[in-house]
Amino acid sequence: MTLIVIFTVFLLSTVPNIFSEFYNIKLISSFGNLFEENFGFRFPRPLVTAPFLFFTLFLLIDFRKMINEKIDYKYFFSLSILLSFLLNSFFYYFLIVIIEILIIYIIHFRKNFFLSIKRNLDKIILLFLFVLIATLPLLFQFYYGEKDYGIRVGLVEANITQRIVLAEHFISNLVRPSALLLFTFCFLLKIYSNKKFYKDKKNTLDIFFYFFVSSMLTTLIFILFSPKITSLYNFINIIIFSVILYILVCLVNFVNSQVKFDYRLCFIVALISITSIFLNQTIIMKKQDRNQFNQVVIFLENNNYRKTPLKLYTNSLKIQNLWLLLGNENLVSSNSFANSLTDKKIEHLMINVLKGDLNFNEADFKKILNLRNGVRNDFLMQLFGYKYQANSFYTFDRLEYYNTSNQEIIKNTSPFRIQMQIISEKEKERLITKFKNFQYKENLGADILILDNANYELINKNRKFKLKYKNKDYKIYEKY
Repeated sequence: MTLIVIFTVFLLSTVPNIFSEFYNIKLISSFGNLFEENFGFRFPRPLVTAPFLFFTLFLLIDFRKMINEKIDYKYFFSLSILLSFLLNSFFYYFLIVIIEILIIYIIHFRKNFFLSIKRNLDKIILLFLFVLIATLPLLFQFYYGEKDYGIRVGLVEANITQRIVLAEHFISNLVRPSALLLFTFCFLLKIYSNKKFYKDKKNTLDIFFYFFVSSMLTTLIFILFSPKITSLYNFINIIIFSVILYILVCLVNFVNSQVKFDYRLCFIVALISITSIFLNQTIIMKKQDRNQFNQVVIFLENNNYRKTPLKLYTNSLKIQNLWLLLGNENLVSSNSFANSLTDKKIEHLMINVLKGDLNFNEADFKKILNLRNGVRNDFLMQLFGYKYQANSFYTFDRLEYYNTSNQEIIKNTSPFRIQMQIISEKEKERLITKFKNFQYKENLGADILILDNANYELINKNRKFKLKYKNKDYKIYEKY
């Protein structure tokens, strides 16, 4: 049954993407994205985090049993290691699982709760110490890391009034008819699964049910008590995923009780799942884009761009990673989430490249700031991440500093949508003034340019850079 569930989840994370290539149906596309976010092949999340999560849930199946027996150091050490992996890879899962453990413990010992704490104090302390040790690197980073980096990853300080508004918005979404229908169905499944007929599977099903309940409770607790708030949409995503996952596990369990799964059925489901994964990864997923990138890889390898002292500027994260994988060490600027520079230094390097290496004038700079009218500007998001987030909960600048059309977008954007990034007119003016007064520093400039023009076009106007290669998406220049 476990294999059937795993391969079915893989199917649900790939088939909608294949389907959406031929039919533009938003619901199916959203369904596929939901599973791909939590059980797909993107590195590091969810390719790394998903196994950590499901191994942890697997261990929790025996948690009630282990808490009643003589302390098993191997079990608690394994659980704490997995929890530490969750914490340092995707802390949302960590928080949800911690609350789930508390829920399981309270329900199991509800009649003798305080007495059980006394009896199991050694196990509780052991688990707590293991998790505390694993938490130290993250706490150190949180308190001593670059503050601007925290802003770029979306950390926001919220006052009590804002937290209450967020909590009310969250609860109002939970009581919508569609949400209530799904939650009611899950609770009915829980009641049905408690029947004697399913007694042997009760622990397994309960783990997925409590994960769903915990995801809702954790979101509310996080909104109300977390020192800083970030990326609440991840919690919403996990809640929806946990609901569908619980329904799926119950459905597979029910079918298995009526028609026992044999190896032939497992083989068929596995074959269909593997085929869909292959189609999704090799045929469907932007084959043309991948071909353009592979041509750049071949060019760099054939022209000995390995382990060079050259400084690269590129507006592509894929090219940045490729450059480093080829043994090169020097990047003029890197992705917003991959460096600990201050925003001031990032602005400095950005303008240095645009004004000095690409030979941009003021009109060119204004054009790049106004990509897509400043809404989800791909160029700025690569450098500053979520710094310019703008929704009905939070804006980087006061609302009146945004143009009229963007003000309406902001007002109508959910407070959970950190992805909505809009740069204000005031911020544009500040950057333009800085651009005007900036003097090019050659020692910080690039030796080679690889410009990705797939989403927007960066034009090199500097005759000191010679075009070495180009295809549909990329242009490569080297200084001579």
